[in-house]
Amino acid sequence: MVYNSISGYYLNIEDKTSKQLLEKIQKPENGYCIPITESEADNEMISALIREVRNSFSGDIIPFKGEDKNKKPFIVPPILRLYNNVDTIKKEGGQALGEVILRNINEVTFFLPGNCNKNCRNCHTYNKQFIHCSNFREQALNYDNYRRLFDNLDACGVNKVNFVINDFEDPIFKLIWSNRDINSFKKKYMFNVLNLTEEVISLFSPDDELVIYIDNIFPIEELSTFQSQMLHLNVHWTHIVEDESDMENIDFTENTSVVPFYNGKNIHSLKTIFI
Repeated sequence: MVYNSISGYYLNIEDKTSKQLLEKIQKPENGYCIPITESEADNEMISALIREVRNSFSGDIIPFKGEDKNKKPFIVPPILRLYNNVDTIKKEGGQALGEVILRNINEVTFFLPGNCNKNCRNCHTYNKQFIHCSNFREQALNYDNYRRLFDNLDACGVNKVNFVINDFEDPIFKLIWSNRDINSFKKKYMFNVLNLTEEVISLFSPDDELVIYIDNIFPIEELSTFQSQMLHLNVHWTHIVEDESDMENIDFTENTSVVPFYNGKNIHSLKTIFI
């Protein structure tokens, strides 16, 4: 699979020829950059792959002369770092990586399913740039699967689990909420201010850690009302900022912060605010 971490676009590779090419690209010593011969470029499968990669801004083709071969770009590949020594595990025939990785996880985030009807302007985009809910239902886990995951995380000593909520009426959330005291890990509940109601506020106690995201078009008066009603709760208010005007009405306190959102047209504004 070729994946663009900025746009979220991905391309599944199925043909053998393209797979062999990608195997060369992902070798650490190649730095995600390899030469393409004329015969390879003429191959129908490879030329189609190159077009798709370029059109999705996941990569590019750079012409070069023979003497420039050793001056190619080099991208350092990401490396999974664990406290366990993976080489030692393999050499001594010990536990596999998958068997020990849970011991090294400190915090886990679950994006819970639901059928949200709040129609956030950037519903399917926010979550690609920062932790935020998104309206989805397909391929959701059932409660028994969540229960097993929670128990495994608890047994492995995970410190905190974040629950990103988009629908407080969803049956999965209600089951998780009603059984929230079974596990000992710390819990944080994250959702958009559009999901706030008096019923939702009444769910939480001062012991619950909340993160509430605020879209820049949400009415200031309504926000102030909610904040007054929730003074007794442990809430961190996070404003989503796109330009300078979004900063004007933010009341910065110790439990308030901002997060930038790139909408494709506001790079200058974000640089002005955050750099």
